[in-house]
Amino acid sequence: MRIRRKTASIPPGSIIFDLDGTIIDSGPVYQKLAAARGYTVQGPDANYNRLREQIPGDILAELDRAYMGDGTKNALPVPDALDVVRDFSTNVYIVTARGTEFERPGRSWVQRHLPVFPQDHIISSPSTAAKGRFLADLELALVVDDQIAPLKIIPESTKRLLFDPDGAFPDEGVAGLQVVRSWADIRKILESTYKPKL
Repeated sequence: MRIRRKTASIPPGSIIFDLDGTIIDSGPVYQKLAAARGYTVQGPDANYNRLREQIPGDILAELDRAYMGDGTKNALPVPDALDVVRDFSTNVYIVTARGTEFERPGRSWVQRHLPVFPQDHIISSPSTAAKGRFLADLELALVVDDQIAPLKIIPESTKRLLFDPDGAFPDEGVAGLQVVRSWADIRKILESTYKPKL
């Protein structure tokens, strides 16, 4: 589903998870795609926020298209992500900046790995900036994303978690964002607010 104000209704107090780099472990796919183009990125440098600093924009756009197309198909889930999404699925929406062209591979991945996750809880936006603006207008409990840009747009009244499993950023946070290293960390934060679905 693309963002349309009338159809993309997310209730107040919802939990938002990003898809690529947060639920889907896109890092290894990007590393392989980058290596095929002569760029070696490992560890913290493979974090998407830092990848932009190392790879020219036109090459990164090629990597994005390759990953979001066929590259998504064989990508693995981030450890523990699927369990947390399943346990809290009543309150969870997945909001991804895939756009129309790459929406289908993302949805297919979710259907394969989370077959009972409600399809109307998956929302695609045309860009990362559009995703941030869309989420900024909602009254949300918590947003987890691996990219800084959309999180910075969201009001501080929403708990904003920067997912950084590679340790690219300091634990004390970035520009008011709380850094989390694992889905176990995310679960602890959620359990302090929500009870898992039984």
